[in-house]
Amino acid sequence: MSNENMKVKIFNATPDLEKVCSAAARMSTTEGTCTDVYEGIQDLEDARKTLSRIIRLGHVSVLEHGYFNIMFENVSLFFEQFLIEHRISAYTIKSGRYVDFRKAGCYEPEFRYTNEVSEKIKQEVKQEYIEFVSKSFEVYKKFVDGGIKVEDARFILPYSLKTNIYCSMNARELLHLIWAILYGRGKEYLELVEIGIMLKDQLNEIAPSIAENLEKIETGTEIKEEKFNELFGEPVFKSKEDTDKKPLIEIISITSNPEETIAISAIIKNKQCSTKEAKQILDNDSTLLEKILDIVFEDKRKRELEQVNITFRMNDMPLILLKHQVRHRLQNINVPSFTEIANTTRFSYPPSIVEKGEEYVEMLKDSYDMSNKLYEKFANLGIYKEDLVYLYAHGKNIDVVTTMNARILYHICNLRTCNRAQWKMREYYREILNQLIEKHPSIFKKFGPNCYTKGYCPEGKLSCGKMQFVKEDFAWTALSIENRIKKEKNV
Repeated sequence: MSNENMKVKIFNATPDLEKVCSAAARMSTTEGTCTDVYEGIQDLEDARKTLSRIIRLGHVSVLEHGYFNIMFENVSLFFEQFLIEHRISAYTIKSGRYVDFRKAGCYEPEFRYTNEVSEKIKQEVKQEYIEFVSKSFEVYKKFVDGGIKVEDARFILPYSLKTNIYCSMNARELLHLIWAILYGRGKEYLELVEIGIMLKDQLNEIAPSIAENLEKIETGTEIKEEKFNELFGEPVFKSKEDTDKKPLIEIISITSNPEETIAISAIIKNKQCSTKEAKQILDNDSTLLEKILDIVFEDKRKRELEQVNITFRMNDMPLILLKHQVRHRLQNINVPSFTEIANTTRFSYPPSIVEKGEEYVEMLKDSYDMSNKLYEKFANLGIYKEDLVYLYAHGKNIDVVTTMNARILYHICNLRTCNRAQWKMREYYREILNQLIEKHPSIFKKFGPNCYTKGYCPEGKLSCGKMQFVKEDFAWTALSIENRIKKEKNV
Protein backbone atom coordinates (compact mmCIF):
# COMPACT_ATOMS: atom_id res chain seq x y z
CA MET A 1 0.00 0.00 0.00
CA SER A 2 1.56 3.27 -1.14
CA ASN A 3 0.60 6.91 -1.69
CA GLU A 4 3.33 7.43 -4.29
CA ASN A 5 0.90 6.95 -7.19
CA MET A 6 -1.35 9.81 -6.05
CA LYS A 7 -1.36 12.41 -8.80
CA VAL A 8 -2.99 15.82 -9.18
CA LYS A 9 -2.61 17.53 -12.53
CA ILE A 10 -4.16 20.59 -14.15
CA PHE A 11 -3.94 19.15 -17.63
CA ASN A 12 -5.82 21.85 -19.51
CA ALA A 13 -6.71 25.52 -19.04
CA THR A 14 -8.25 28.43 -20.92
CA PRO A 15 -5.66 29.67 -23.44
CA ASP A 16 -4.21 33.08 -22.43
CA LEU A 17 -6.19 32.76 -19.22
CA GLU A 18 -4.83 35.88 -17.51
CA LYS A 19 -5.36 37.94 -20.66
CA VAL A 20 -8.95 36.71 -20.93
CA CYS A 21 -9.72 37.56 -17.30
CA SER A 22 -7.90 40.90 -17.54
CA ALA A 23 -9.91 41.81 -20.66
CA ALA A 24 -13.10 40.98 -18.79
CA ALA A 25 -11.93 43.21 -15.93
CA ARG A 26 -11.33 46.13 -18.30
CA MET A 27 -14.50 45.60 -20.31
CA SER A 28 -16.89 47.43 -17.98
CA THR A 29 -14.87 50.67 -17.88
CA THR A 30 -13.24 50.73 -21.33
CA GLU A 31 -14.72 51.97 -24.59
CA GLY A 32 -14.88 49.63 -27.57
CA THR A 33 -16.08 46.15 -28.39
CA CYS A 34 -15.02 42.90 -26.72
CA THR A 35 -12.57 42.37 -29.56
CA ASP A 36 -11.14 45.89 -29.17
CA VAL A 37 -10.53 45.42 -25.46
CA TYR A 38 -9.05 41.93 -25.81
CA GLU A 39 -6.75 42.79 -28.72
CA GLY A 40 -5.74 46.01 -26.98
CA ILE A 41 -3.87 43.96 -24.40
CA GLN A 42 -0.43 43.44 -25.92
CA ASP A 43 1.69 42.99 -22.81
CA LEU A 44 1.16 39.97 -20.51
CA GLU A 45 2.75 41.70 -17.52
CA ASP A 46 0.37 44.62 -17.97
CA ALA A 47 -2.55 42.18 -18.05
CA ARG A 48 -1.29 40.54 -14.87
CA LYS A 49 -0.99 43.88 -13.07
CA THR A 50 -4.54 44.79 -14.01
CA LEU A 51 -5.88 41.43 -12.92
CA SER A 52 -3.98 41.45 -9.63
CA ARG A 53 -5.26 44.96 -8.82
CA ILE A 54 -8.85 44.03 -9.65
CA ILE A 55 -8.63 40.91 -7.47
CA ARG A 56 -7.31 42.92 -4.51
CA LEU A 57 -10.27 45.28 -4.89
CA GLY A 58 -12.59 42.29 -4.54
CA HIS A 59 -13.92 42.12 -8.10
CA VAL A 60 -13.27 38.38 -8.37
CA SER A 61 -16.16 37.48 -10.67
CA VAL A 62 -13.86 38.15 -13.65
CA LEU A 63 -11.94 35.00 -12.67
CA GLU A 64 -14.93 32.92 -13.71
CA HIS A 65 -13.92 33.42 -17.34
CA GLY A 66 -10.85 31.23 -16.80
CA TYR A 67 -11.39 27.48 -16.73
CA PHE A 68 -9.34 24.47 -15.65
CA ASN A 69 -9.56 20.72 -16.29
CA ILE A 70 -8.01 18.69 -13.50
CA MET A 71 -7.14 15.02 -12.96
CA PHE A 72 -7.16 13.59 -9.45
CA GLU A 73 -5.64 10.12 -9.56
CA ASN A 74 -5.56 7.62 -6.69
CA VAL A 75 -6.94 10.06 -4.14
CA SER A 76 -9.08 8.84 -1.26
CA LEU A 77 -12.84 8.68 -1.17
CA PHE A 78 -12.58 11.08 1.77
CA PHE A 79 -11.00 13.68 -0.51
CA GLU A 80 -13.62 12.97 -3.17
CA GLN A 81 -16.38 13.83 -0.70
CA PHE A 82 -14.59 17.02 0.35
CA LEU A 83 -14.11 17.99 -3.29
CA ILE A 84 -17.64 17.51 -4.59
CA GLU A 85 -19.06 19.73 -1.87
CA HIS A 86 -17.61 22.56 -3.97
CA ARG A 87 -20.62 22.64 -6.20
CA ILE A 88 -19.82 25.25 -8.87
CA SER A 89 -17.80 22.65 -10.74
CA ALA A 90 -18.17 19.59 -12.94
CA TYR A 91 -17.17 16.10 -11.82
CA THR A 92 -16.95 12.69 -13.41
CA ILE A 93 -16.15 10.05 -10.82
CA LYS A 94 -15.32 6.36 -10.99
CA SER A 95 -18.55 4.63 -10.06
CA GLY A 96 -18.63 2.29 -7.09
CA ARG A 97 -21.88 0.89 -8.47
CA TYR A 98 -20.32 -0.55 -11.60
CA VAL A 99 -16.56 -0.77 -11.06
CA ASP A 100 -14.94 -3.63 -9.14
CA PHE A 101 -12.59 -1.98 -6.63
CA ARG A 102 -10.70 -5.10 -5.52
CA LYS A 103 -7.41 -3.77 -6.91
CA ALA A 104 -8.00 -0.08 -6.13
CA GLY A 105 -5.99 0.06 -2.93
CA CYS A 106 -6.28 2.55 -0.08
CA TYR A 107 -4.62 5.79 1.01
CA GLU A 108 -2.24 5.28 3.94
CA PRO A 109 -2.51 8.15 6.45
CA GLU A 110 0.62 9.51 8.10
CA PHE A 111 -0.75 9.03 11.59
CA ARG A 112 0.09 11.95 13.89
CA TYR A 113 -0.04 11.89 17.68
CA THR A 114 -1.05 14.45 20.26
CA ASN A 115 1.56 13.01 22.66
CA GLU A 116 4.94 11.33 22.44
CA VAL A 117 4.84 7.64 21.49
CA SER A 118 7.56 5.14 20.73
CA GLU A 119 8.62 4.05 17.26
CA LYS A 120 7.40 0.57 18.15
CA ILE A 121 3.87 1.83 18.70
CA LYS A 122 3.99 3.80 15.46
CA GLN A 123 5.02 0.70 13.54
CA GLU A 124 2.31 -1.36 15.23
CA VAL A 125 -0.31 1.23 14.31
CA LYS A 126 0.85 1.24 10.71
CA GLN A 127 0.74 -2.56 10.57
CA GLU A 128 -2.71 -2.74 12.15
CA TYR A 129 -4.03 -0.24 9.63
CA ILE A 130 -2.61 -2.28 6.73
CA GLU A 131 -4.20 -5.43 8.18
CA PHE A 132 -7.52 -3.61 8.59
CA VAL A 133 -7.50 -2.54 4.92
CA SER A 134 -6.47 -6.03 3.77
CA LYS A 135 -9.29 -7.67 5.74
CA SER A 136 -11.80 -5.18 4.36
CA PHE A 137 -10.79 -6.05 0.81
CA GLU A 138 -10.88 -9.77 1.63
CA VAL A 139 -14.51 -9.51 2.70
CA TYR A 140 -15.28 -7.29 -0.32
CA LYS A 141 -13.83 -10.01 -2.57
CA LYS A 142 -15.85 -12.73 -0.80
CA PHE A 143 -19.01 -10.70 -1.28
CA VAL A 144 -18.39 -10.07 -4.98
CA ASP A 145 -17.33 -13.68 -5.61
CA GLY A 146 -20.44 -14.77 -3.73
CA GLY A 147 -22.73 -12.89 -6.11
CA ILE A 148 -23.21 -9.64 -4.16
CA LYS A 149 -23.30 -6.64 -6.48
CA VAL A 150 -20.31 -4.34 -6.12
CA GLU A 151 -22.64 -1.45 -5.21
CA ASP A 152 -23.56 -3.33 -2.02
CA ALA A 153 -20.23 -5.03 -1.38
CA ARG A 154 -18.60 -1.57 -1.20
CA PHE A 155 -20.45 -0.83 2.07
CA ILE A 156 -17.64 -2.54 4.00
CA LEU A 157 -14.75 -0.68 2.36
CA PRO A 158 -13.06 2.18 4.27
CA TYR A 159 -13.11 5.90 3.49
CA SER A 160 -9.46 5.60 2.49
CA LEU A 161 -10.42 3.73 -0.71
CA LYS A 162 -8.56 5.18 -3.71
CA THR A 163 -10.56 6.64 -6.55
CA ASN A 164 -10.07 8.75 -9.69
CA ILE A 165 -11.83 11.97 -10.66
CA TYR A 166 -12.06 14.29 -13.63
CA CYS A 167 -12.88 17.80 -12.45
CA SER A 168 -13.50 21.09 -14.24
CA MET A 169 -13.89 24.42 -12.47
CA ASN A 170 -13.37 28.09 -13.06
CA ALA A 171 -10.50 30.04 -11.52
CA ARG A 172 -12.62 31.59 -8.80
CA GLU A 173 -13.88 28.20 -7.60
CA LEU A 174 -10.40 26.67 -7.83
CA LEU A 175 -9.05 29.45 -5.61
CA HIS A 176 -11.87 28.80 -3.15
CA LEU A 177 -11.05 25.08 -3.13
CA ILE A 178 -7.35 25.73 -2.52
CA TRP A 179 -8.17 28.23 0.24
CA ALA A 180 -10.59 25.80 1.91
CA ILE A 181 -7.86 23.16 1.89
CA LEU A 182 -4.87 25.25 3.00
CA TYR A 183 -6.52 27.78 5.30
CA GLY A 184 -10.06 26.56 5.94
CA ARG A 185 -11.64 23.36 7.22
CA GLY A 186 -9.26 21.14 5.24
CA LYS A 187 -6.03 22.44 6.73
CA GLU A 188 -5.75 19.70 9.39
CA TYR A 189 -5.91 16.84 6.85
CA LEU A 190 -2.50 15.95 5.44
CA GLU A 191 -3.79 14.37 2.23
CA LEU A 192 -5.86 17.44 1.47
CA VAL A 193 -2.98 19.79 2.22
CA GLU A 194 -0.68 17.85 -0.11
CA ILE A 195 -3.29 18.12 -2.86
CA GLY A 196 -3.83 21.80 -2.12
CA ILE A 197 -0.12 22.57 -2.41
CA MET A 198 0.10 20.73 -5.74
CA LEU A 199 -2.88 22.69 -7.07
CA LYS A 200 -1.48 26.01 -5.87
CA ASP A 201 1.95 25.33 -7.39
CA GLN A 202 0.46 24.39 -10.76
CA LEU A 203 -1.90 27.36 -10.70
CA ASN A 204 1.09 29.61 -10.01
CA GLU A 205 2.79 28.30 -13.16
CA ILE A 206 -0.30 28.87 -15.30
CA ALA A 207 -1.60 32.15 -13.83
CA PRO A 208 0.68 33.69 -11.18
CA SER A 209 -1.39 36.86 -10.89
CA ILE A 210 -4.27 34.72 -9.64
CA ALA A 211 -2.31 32.38 -7.40
CA GLU A 212 -0.46 35.20 -5.61
CA ASN A 213 -3.75 36.69 -4.45
CA LEU A 214 -5.10 33.50 -2.85
CA GLU A 215 -5.06 34.84 0.72
CA LYS A 216 -6.53 38.18 -0.35
CA ILE A 217 -9.62 36.72 -1.99
CA GLU A 218 -11.05 34.75 0.91
CA THR A 219 -11.92 36.19 4.32
CA GLY A 220 -13.45 34.77 7.48
CA THR A 221 -12.99 31.47 9.29
CA GLU A 222 -14.38 27.94 9.10
CA ILE A 223 -14.64 27.00 12.78
CA LYS A 224 -18.42 26.72 12.98
CA GLU A 225 -18.34 23.16 14.32
CA GLU A 226 -16.08 24.14 17.21
CA LYS A 227 -18.42 26.96 18.22
CA PHE A 228 -21.48 24.75 17.96
CA ASN A 229 -19.75 22.16 20.15
CA GLU A 230 -19.14 24.87 22.74
CA LEU A 231 -22.81 25.85 22.53
CA PHE A 232 -24.46 22.42 22.44
CA GLY A 233 -21.75 19.95 23.46
CA GLU A 234 -20.38 17.12 21.33
CA PRO A 235 -22.85 15.64 18.81
CA VAL A 236 -24.82 12.66 20.08
CA PHE A 237 -25.53 9.97 17.50
CA LYS A 238 -28.18 7.48 18.54
CA SER A 239 -27.52 3.76 18.26
CA LYS A 240 -29.36 1.57 15.77
CA GLU A 241 -31.67 0.34 18.53
CA ASP A 242 -32.66 3.94 19.31
CA THR A 243 -33.39 4.79 15.71
CA ASP A 244 -35.28 1.74 14.43
CA LYS A 245 -38.55 3.69 14.66
CA LYS A 246 -37.14 6.82 13.05
CA PRO A 247 -38.78 7.57 9.68
CA LEU A 248 -36.71 7.35 6.54
CA ILE A 249 -37.70 10.87 5.50
CA GLU A 250 -38.96 13.85 7.49
CA ILE A 251 -40.41 16.87 5.67
CA ILE A 252 -39.31 19.78 7.86
CA SER A 253 -40.92 22.59 5.88
CA ILE A 254 -42.39 23.48 2.50
CA THR A 255 -43.47 26.77 0.96
CA SER A 256 -47.01 27.46 2.18
CA ASN A 257 -49.74 27.00 -0.44
CA PRO A 258 -47.26 25.76 -3.07
CA GLU A 259 -49.95 25.22 -5.73
CA GLU A 260 -51.16 28.81 -5.41
CA THR A 261 -47.58 30.11 -5.30
CA ILE A 262 -46.77 28.42 -8.61
CA ALA A 263 -49.99 29.57 -10.26
CA ILE A 264 -49.73 33.18 -9.09
CA SER A 265 -46.11 33.30 -10.21
CA ALA A 266 -47.20 32.12 -13.68
CA ILE A 267 -50.04 34.67 -13.89
CA ILE A 268 -47.82 37.59 -12.83
CA LYS A 269 -45.09 36.53 -15.25
CA ASN A 270 -47.42 36.39 -18.23
CA LYS A 271 -49.95 39.16 -17.43
CA GLN A 272 -47.69 41.58 -15.48
CA CYS A 273 -50.65 42.33 -13.24
CA SER A 274 -50.70 43.09 -9.53
CA THR A 275 -50.46 40.24 -7.03
CA LYS A 276 -53.98 41.04 -5.82
CA GLU A 277 -55.33 40.79 -9.37
CA ALA A 278 -53.45 37.52 -9.97
CA LYS A 279 -55.09 36.02 -6.88
CA GLN A 280 -58.47 37.24 -8.01
CA ILE A 281 -58.02 35.69 -11.46
CA LEU A 282 -57.18 32.40 -9.79
CA ASP A 283 -60.15 32.58 -7.40
CA ASN A 284 -62.61 33.38 -10.18
CA ASP A 285 -61.97 30.15 -12.12
CA SER A 286 -61.80 26.86 -10.19
CA THR A 287 -60.36 25.03 -13.21
CA LEU A 288 -57.53 27.50 -13.79
CA LEU A 289 -55.11 26.13 -11.20
CA GLU A 290 -54.96 22.68 -12.77
CA LYS A 291 -54.63 24.17 -16.26
CA ILE A 292 -51.69 26.34 -15.16
CA LEU A 293 -49.96 23.39 -13.48
CA ASP A 294 -50.40 21.29 -16.63
CA ILE A 295 -48.79 24.01 -18.77
CA VAL A 296 -45.89 24.41 -16.33
CA PHE A 297 -45.15 20.69 -16.20
CA GLU A 298 -45.48 20.19 -19.95
CA ASP A 299 -42.86 22.86 -20.65
CA LYS A 300 -39.13 22.17 -20.64
CA ARG A 301 -38.42 25.32 -18.58
CA LYS A 302 -40.38 24.67 -15.40
CA ARG A 303 -39.20 27.93 -13.82
CA GLU A 304 -42.36 28.44 -11.78
CA LEU A 305 -41.48 25.34 -9.71
CA GLU A 306 -38.44 27.20 -8.41
CA GLN A 307 -40.75 29.35 -6.28
CA VAL A 308 -41.45 26.36 -4.03
CA ASN A 309 -38.81 25.24 -1.53
CA ILE A 310 -38.77 22.00 0.43
CA THR A 311 -36.55 21.28 3.43
CA PHE A 312 -36.32 17.64 4.45
CA ARG A 313 -34.26 15.32 6.59
CA MET A 314 -32.81 12.08 5.23
CA ASN A 315 -32.17 9.68 8.11
CA ASP A 316 -29.56 6.93 8.30
CA MET A 317 -27.80 7.76 5.05
CA PRO A 318 -24.70 5.56 4.50
CA LEU A 319 -21.53 7.58 3.92
CA ILE A 320 -21.07 5.99 0.52
CA LEU A 321 -24.38 7.52 -0.62
CA LEU A 322 -23.54 11.00 0.58
CA LYS A 323 -21.77 11.66 -2.71
CA HIS A 324 -24.89 10.48 -4.58
CA GLN A 325 -26.82 13.23 -2.82
CA VAL A 326 -24.20 15.98 -2.85
CA ARG A 327 -23.55 15.65 -6.58
CA HIS A 328 -26.96 17.30 -7.13
CA ARG A 329 -25.45 20.74 -6.83
CA LEU A 330 -28.42 23.12 -6.71
CA GLN A 331 -29.37 22.39 -3.12
CA ASN A 332 -28.40 23.57 0.35
CA ILE A 333 -27.25 20.54 2.30
CA ASN A 334 -26.04 20.24 5.87
CA VAL A 335 -24.03 17.21 7.03
CA PRO A 336 -21.95 16.52 10.15
CA SER A 337 -18.28 17.49 9.97
CA PHE A 338 -15.97 14.64 9.00
CA THR A 339 -14.47 14.23 12.47
CA GLU A 340 -17.87 14.23 14.21
CA ILE A 341 -19.07 11.31 12.08
CA ALA A 342 -16.93 9.03 14.26
CA ASN A 343 -19.52 9.26 17.05
CA THR A 344 -22.19 7.28 15.22
CA THR A 345 -22.42 3.52 15.69
CA ARG A 346 -25.23 3.10 13.18
CA PHE A 347 -24.57 1.11 10.02
CA SER A 348 -26.49 0.00 6.94
CA TYR A 349 -27.12 -3.63 6.01
CA PRO A 350 -27.99 -3.89 2.29
CA PRO A 351 -30.97 -6.21 1.66
CA SER A 352 -28.95 -8.23 -0.87
CA ILE A 353 -26.46 -9.12 1.88
CA VAL A 354 -29.17 -9.86 4.45
CA GLU A 355 -30.92 -12.15 1.97
CA LYS A 356 -27.67 -14.07 1.47
CA GLY A 357 -27.93 -15.38 4.99
CA GLU A 358 -26.40 -15.10 8.44
CA GLU A 359 -22.85 -15.84 7.27
CA TYR A 360 -22.77 -12.75 5.05
CA VAL A 361 -24.48 -10.58 7.65
CA GLU A 362 -21.89 -11.61 10.25
CA MET A 363 -19.03 -10.81 7.86
CA LEU A 364 -20.48 -7.36 7.33
CA LYS A 365 -21.06 -6.83 11.05
CA ASP A 366 -17.53 -8.00 11.87
CA SER A 367 -16.13 -5.53 9.34
CA TYR A 368 -18.12 -2.69 10.88
CA ASP A 369 -17.01 -3.73 14.38
CA MET A 370 -13.40 -3.90 13.23
CA SER A 371 -13.65 -0.34 11.92
CA ASN A 372 -15.14 0.98 15.17
CA LYS A 373 -12.75 -0.88 17.46
CA LEU A 374 -9.68 0.20 15.53
CA TYR A 375 -10.90 3.79 15.57
CA GLU A 376 -11.37 3.65 19.35
CA LYS A 377 -7.96 2.05 19.89
CA PHE A 378 -6.15 4.57 17.71
CA ALA A 379 -8.03 7.48 19.31
CA ASN A 380 -6.96 6.28 22.77
CA LEU A 381 -3.35 6.32 21.55
CA GLY A 382 -3.75 10.03 20.88
CA ILE A 383 -3.83 9.89 17.09
CA TYR A 384 -5.27 13.03 15.49
CA LYS A 385 -8.98 12.64 14.81
CA GLU A 386 -8.37 14.10 11.33
CA ASP A 387 -6.18 11.08 10.52
CA LEU A 388 -8.81 8.64 11.74
CA VAL A 389 -11.51 9.55 9.19
CA TYR A 390 -9.92 7.01 6.85
CA LEU A 391 -11.11 4.22 9.16
CA TYR A 392 -14.80 4.94 8.57
CA ALA A 393 -16.68 2.20 6.76
CA HIS A 394 -18.75 3.22 3.74
CA GLY A 395 -21.82 1.79 5.49
CA LYS A 396 -21.63 4.13 8.50
CA ASN A 397 -24.89 6.08 8.80
CA ILE A 398 -25.49 9.78 9.29
CA ASP A 399 -28.51 12.09 9.08
CA VAL A 400 -28.54 15.00 6.65
CA VAL A 401 -30.82 17.97 6.09
CA THR A 402 -31.21 19.56 2.68
CA THR A 403 -33.26 22.29 1.05
CA MET A 404 -34.06 22.44 -2.64
CA ASN A 405 -36.67 23.99 -4.88
CA ALA A 406 -39.36 21.89 -6.53
CA ARG A 407 -37.77 22.09 -9.97
CA ILE A 408 -34.56 20.51 -8.67
CA LEU A 409 -36.56 17.91 -6.77
CA TYR A 410 -38.43 17.12 -10.00
CA HIS A 411 -35.12 16.53 -11.77
CA ILE A 412 -33.69 14.40 -8.94
CA CYS A 413 -36.87 12.32 -8.82
CA ASN A 414 -36.50 11.66 -12.57
CA LEU A 415 -33.23 9.93 -11.70
CA ARG A 416 -33.62 8.62 -8.17
CA THR A 417 -37.11 7.09 -8.31
CA CYS A 418 -36.10 5.10 -11.40
CA ASN A 419 -35.68 1.33 -11.04
CA ARG A 420 -32.07 1.83 -12.17
CA ALA A 421 -31.31 4.10 -9.20
CA GLN A 422 -29.28 2.88 -6.23
CA TRP A 423 -31.78 1.07 -4.01
CA LYS A 424 -31.39 3.23 -0.89
CA MET A 425 -31.58 6.49 -2.83
CA ARG A 426 -34.64 5.13 -4.60
CA GLU A 427 -36.23 4.45 -1.19
CA TYR A 428 -35.49 7.99 -0.02
CA TYR A 429 -37.00 9.74 -3.01
CA ARG A 430 -40.02 7.51 -3.39
CA GLU A 431 -40.78 8.14 0.27
CA ILE A 432 -40.34 11.90 -0.22
CA LEU A 433 -42.90 11.74 -3.03
CA ASN A 434 -45.27 9.63 -0.95
CA GLN A 435 -45.30 12.27 1.77
CA LEU A 436 -45.54 15.23 -0.59
CA ILE A 437 -48.30 13.68 -2.70
CA GLU A 438 -50.40 13.19 0.41
CA LYS A 439 -50.28 16.92 1.17
CA HIS A 440 -50.06 18.45 -2.31
CA PRO A 441 -51.22 15.90 -4.90
CA SER A 442 -51.93 18.36 -7.72
CA ILE A 443 -48.19 19.17 -7.90
CA PHE A 444 -46.33 16.09 -6.79
CA LYS A 445 -48.47 13.50 -8.58
CA LYS A 446 -46.62 14.81 -11.64
CA PHE A 447 -43.21 13.81 -10.21
CA GLY A 448 -41.52 10.46 -10.80
CA PRO A 449 -39.02 8.64 -13.03
CA ASN A 450 -38.41 9.72 -16.63
CA CYS A 451 -40.60 6.97 -18.07
CA TYR A 452 -43.55 8.28 -16.05
CA THR A 453 -43.01 12.03 -16.46
CA LYS A 454 -41.62 12.12 -20.00
CA GLY A 455 -42.96 8.93 -21.50
CA TYR A 456 -39.62 7.37 -22.41
CA CYS A 457 -36.68 5.58 -20.76
CA PRO A 458 -33.26 7.22 -21.27
CA GLU A 459 -31.30 4.25 -19.89
CA GLY A 460 -30.85 2.45 -23.20
CA LYS A 461 -29.40 -1.05 -22.73
CA LEU A 462 -29.41 -0.51 -18.95
CA SER A 463 -33.20 -0.08 -18.87
CA CYS A 464 -35.05 -2.22 -16.31
CA GLY A 465 -37.37 -3.35 -19.11
CA LYS A 466 -40.46 -2.61 -17.02
CA MET A 467 -41.35 0.84 -18.29
CA GLN A 468 -45.07 0.22 -18.67
CA PHE A 469 -45.34 -1.31 -15.21
CA VAL A 470 -43.42 1.61 -13.62
CA LYS A 471 -45.58 4.17 -15.44
CA GLU A 472 -48.75 2.47 -14.28
CA ASP A 473 -47.42 2.06 -10.76
CA PHE A 474 -46.64 5.76 -10.37
CA ALA A 475 -49.90 6.84 -11.99
CA TRP A 476 -51.85 4.53 -9.71
CA THR A 477 -49.99 5.70 -6.62
CA ALA A 478 -50.60 9.37 -7.33
CA LEU A 479 -54.22 8.79 -8.25
CA SER A 480 -55.01 6.58 -5.27
CA ILE A 481 -53.46 9.00 -2.78
CA GLU A 482 -55.32 11.91 -4.33
CA ASN A 483 -58.64 10.05 -4.23
CA ARG A 484 -58.03 8.98 -0.62
CA ILE A 485 -57.41 12.59 0.39
CA LYS A 486 -60.60 13.71 -1.37
CA LYS A 487 -62.53 10.98 0.36
CA GLU A 488 -61.17 11.96 3.77
CA LYS A 489 -62.16 15.58 3.14
CA ASN A 490 -65.70 14.55 2.25
CA VAL A 491 -66.16 12.43 5.36
